[in-house]
Amino acid sequence: MKTYSHYLYIVSEGGAGVQIVDLQYLPDSISFVKNYTFPGYTRSHSISQDGRFLYLNGGSYNGGGVFILDLLDPVNPVKRGQWGTRYVHDCFVRNDTIYASAISSGHMVFLMR
Repeated sequence: MKTYSHYLYIVSEGGAGVQIVDLQYLPDSISFVKNYTFPGYTRSHSISQDGRFLYLNGGSYNGGGVFILDLLDPVNPVKRGQWGTRYVHDCFVRNDTIYASAISSGHMVFLMR
């Protein structure tokens, strides 16, 4: 799970894509907004964040690599990029570099945004 603005983004290997939840009325209530999916994408293993960008890893899309969602409109993410040469278990983003753990192949991958 990651938050941006007053929205929570949840992923699961069980499916449903990215679940978007509005937290603006906490502590009284929360509001489910929607499940974000697109053709070929239904699940992710993990999620990372840097500013308004989400990095989704190890899912049903792109060979389990990384793909990037832009949250300029937080309830309608836009896919901005992807890398799918290896399955990515998790990643960390710092400045212009994605540090990705491709554990199935035993590699650490460094990607420049």
